[in-house]
Amino acid sequence: MKKVEISINLDPANDGVRITEETEKSNKDAHGLVIATNGDYQEVGSQEVARILKRLNDCFDVDCIGNTPFVAVFNSRKVLRNEGHRYLAGSVLIVKEGEESIELLSEEELEKAKMAFISRLVALKMGDSSFSAYEIG
Repeated sequence: MKKVEISINLDPANDGVRITEETEKSNKDAHGLVIATNGDYQEVGSQEVARILKRLNDCFDVDCIGNTPFVAVFNSRKVLRNEGHRYLAGSVLIVKEGEESIELLSEEELEKAKMAFISRLVALKMGDSSFSAYEIG
Protein backbone atom coordinates (compact mmCIF):
# COMPACT_ATOMS: atom_id res chain seq x y z
CA MET A 1 0.00 0.00 0.00
CA LYS A 2 1.28 3.48 -0.79
CA LYS A 3 1.61 6.04 1.95
CA VAL A 4 1.33 9.72 1.03
CA GLU A 5 2.92 12.35 3.26
CA ILE A 6 2.74 16.08 2.68
CA SER A 7 5.41 18.18 4.34
CA ILE A 8 5.12 21.96 4.34
CA ASN A 9 7.83 23.66 6.36
CA LEU A 10 8.39 26.79 4.28
CA ASP A 11 11.40 25.06 2.74
CA PRO A 12 11.07 25.06 -1.07
CA ALA A 13 13.92 22.61 -1.48
CA ASN A 14 12.27 19.94 0.67
CA ASP A 15 8.53 20.76 0.91
CA GLY A 16 5.97 18.76 -0.96
CA VAL A 17 4.49 15.35 -1.38
CA ARG A 18 6.43 12.23 -0.53
CA ILE A 19 5.05 8.86 -1.62
CA THR A 20 6.44 5.74 0.01
CA GLU A 21 5.57 2.09 0.01
CA GLU A 22 4.13 1.19 3.37
CA THR A 23 5.44 -2.13 4.52
CA GLU A 24 2.92 -4.57 5.81
CA LYS A 25 3.21 -4.92 9.52
CA SER A 26 4.21 -8.41 10.53
CA ASN A 27 1.58 -9.98 12.72
CA LYS A 28 3.45 -12.20 15.14
CA ASP A 29 0.14 -13.84 15.96
CA ALA A 30 -0.58 -14.95 12.37
CA HIS A 31 0.65 -18.19 10.89
CA GLY A 32 0.10 -20.82 8.31
CA LEU A 33 0.44 -24.42 9.40
CA VAL A 34 2.32 -26.97 7.34
CA ILE A 35 1.43 -30.40 8.66
CA ALA A 36 2.21 -33.87 7.37
CA THR A 37 0.32 -37.12 7.57
CA ASN A 38 3.14 -38.53 9.73
CA GLY A 39 2.39 -35.93 12.44
CA ASP A 40 5.29 -33.56 11.77
CA TYR A 41 4.31 -29.89 11.57
CA GLN A 42 5.78 -26.43 11.26
CA GLU A 43 4.31 -23.00 11.78
CA VAL A 44 5.14 -20.66 8.90
CA GLY A 45 4.83 -16.91 8.45
CA SER A 46 2.98 -15.01 5.78
CA GLN A 47 5.97 -14.82 3.43
CA GLU A 48 6.45 -18.60 3.53
CA VAL A 49 2.70 -19.10 2.97
CA ALA A 50 3.00 -16.91 -0.13
CA ARG A 51 6.02 -18.91 -1.37
CA ILE A 52 4.18 -22.22 -0.87
CA LEU A 53 1.11 -20.96 -2.71
CA LYS A 54 3.28 -19.69 -5.55
CA ARG A 55 5.00 -23.08 -5.89
CA LEU A 56 1.59 -24.80 -5.96
CA ASN A 57 0.20 -22.29 -8.44
CA ASP A 58 -0.55 -24.73 -11.26
CA CYS A 59 -1.19 -27.89 -9.25
CA PHE A 60 -3.09 -27.06 -6.09
CA ASP A 61 -6.37 -28.26 -4.67
CA VAL A 62 -8.19 -27.23 -1.52
CA ASP A 63 -10.26 -29.17 0.99
CA CYS A 64 -12.47 -27.77 3.73
CA ILE A 65 -11.51 -29.62 6.90
CA GLY A 66 -14.83 -30.87 8.27
CA ASN A 67 -17.08 -28.34 9.92
CA THR A 68 -14.28 -25.86 10.65
CA PRO A 69 -13.11 -22.62 9.05
CA PHE A 70 -9.83 -24.34 8.12
CA VAL A 71 -8.81 -25.36 4.62
CA ALA A 72 -6.03 -27.69 3.54
CA VAL A 73 -4.08 -26.62 0.46
CA PHE A 74 -2.17 -29.44 -1.22
CA ASN A 75 -0.55 -30.67 -4.42
CA SER A 76 -3.35 -32.12 -6.57
CA ARG A 77 -0.85 -34.33 -8.38
CA LYS A 78 -0.19 -36.27 -5.16
CA VAL A 79 -3.76 -37.43 -4.56
CA LEU A 80 -4.39 -41.16 -4.20
CA ARG A 81 -7.70 -42.69 -5.24
CA ASN A 82 -9.05 -45.80 -3.58
CA GLU A 83 -12.57 -47.24 -3.82
CA GLY A 84 -14.09 -43.90 -4.80
CA HIS A 85 -12.33 -41.95 -2.06
CA ARG A 86 -9.45 -39.50 -2.33
CA TYR A 87 -6.48 -39.45 0.01
CA LEU A 88 -3.23 -37.58 0.41
CA ALA A 89 -0.03 -38.92 1.96
CA GLY A 90 2.39 -36.07 2.55
CA SER A 91 1.97 -32.53 3.78
CA VAL A 92 -0.58 -29.75 3.44
CA LEU A 93 -0.72 -26.04 4.18
CA ILE A 94 -3.57 -25.14 6.52
CA VAL A 95 -5.02 -21.64 6.48
CA LYS A 96 -8.46 -20.20 7.17
CA GLU A 97 -11.23 -19.46 4.73
CA GLY A 98 -11.92 -15.72 4.68
CA GLU A 99 -14.67 -13.67 3.10
CA GLU A 100 -12.83 -13.10 -0.18
CA SER A 101 -9.47 -14.78 0.35
CA ILE A 102 -7.54 -16.98 2.70
CA GLU A 103 -6.48 -15.80 6.14
CA LEU A 104 -3.68 -16.83 8.44
CA LEU A 105 -4.25 -18.59 11.74
CA SER A 106 -3.99 -17.09 15.21
CA GLU A 107 -2.03 -18.82 17.98
CA GLU A 108 -5.26 -20.25 19.39
CA GLU A 109 -6.36 -21.60 16.01
CA LEU A 110 -3.10 -23.48 15.39
CA GLU A 111 -3.90 -26.23 17.87
CA LYS A 112 -7.51 -26.49 16.63
CA ALA A 113 -6.25 -26.78 13.04
CA LYS A 114 -3.82 -29.55 14.04
CA MET A 115 -6.59 -31.50 15.75
CA ALA A 116 -8.98 -31.02 12.82
CA PHE A 117 -6.35 -32.34 10.40
CA ILE A 118 -5.38 -35.29 12.59
CA SER A 119 -9.04 -36.26 13.00
CA ARG A 120 -9.21 -36.86 9.22
CA LEU A 121 -6.22 -39.22 9.09
CA VAL A 122 -6.80 -42.85 8.18
CA ALA A 123 -4.52 -45.86 7.86
CA LEU A 124 -4.07 -47.08 4.29
CA LYS A 125 -2.42 -50.23 3.10
CA MET A 126 -0.97 -50.62 -0.38
CA GLY A 127 0.86 -53.85 -1.01
CA ASP A 128 3.15 -54.45 1.95
CA SER A 129 3.19 -50.78 2.94
CA SER A 130 0.93 -49.24 5.58
CA PHE A 131 0.80 -45.47 6.14
CA SER A 132 -1.33 -42.59 7.39
CA ALA A 133 -3.20 -40.53 4.83
CA TYR A 134 -5.48 -37.51 4.95
CA GLU A 135 -8.97 -38.28 3.70
CA ILE A 136 -10.07 -35.55 1.29
CA GLY A 137 -13.69 -34.49 1.22
